[in-house]
Amino acid sequence: QGNINLVTSFITSTKNNVVVLQMYATPIPDKFNINWEMMTSSEKQSNVFLNAFLGASANTLMKISKHEVKTINEKTFLEVKSTITASGVTQKQINWITVYNNNFINILGSTLSDFFDENLFLFKNFSNSILIK
Repeated sequence: QGNINLVTSFITSTKNNVVVLQMYATPIPDKFNINWEMMTSSEKQSNVFLNAFLGASANTLMKISKHEVKTINEKTFLEVKSTITASGVTQKQINWITVYNNNFINILGSTLSDFFDENLFLFKNFSNSILIK
């Protein structure tokens, strides 16, 4: 639906909540030389990357609450938890971001903030089901 980087998307809703699971693969422009190992081993480099990739420093609606390095199916990911508030509605999301074959891979789980904790298990299972080869 207009996003050429969207690999897969699952959306379900009830009258009170929407749950979104998505995976994106975004080509890295040739002019950028990304050393993912260095990016994830340095707190400073991780912060610079997240501010650039997610636009967190420029997007005053997004607040990153936590990020850490995780290994999923033998790949190194940055796991990022954040909140976004728009039009008075707050959603929480979790992203797993990695680099593979000159692409940023972004796995996303998102829901309204009141329902995030009860859906976190679903989001983590989804991220663990992704095999990148």
